[in-house]
Amino acid sequence: MISKHVFYRMFDKLSREQRFALIELPPEPTSFFVIFQQLTQVRKQIEFFEEKERQLLKEADIGFQKLQ
Repeated sequence: MISKHVFYRMFDKLSREQRFALIELPPEPTSFFVIFQQLTQVRKQIEFFEEKERQLLKEADIGFQKLQ
């Protein structure tokens, strides 16, 4: 399995036709472009949840400080 940064590097080198060509893998065919879009969406979700985690930990820290 390739890493994310290797995928993005390889994706950047593909021609437009190659990016949209279907990859025949079970269970359904997809394209590098679809993979790119989904990875981009996942990265945005990761950023959202990391920020949410920071906010929750900050609130917990304030709560623990009030207990002392």
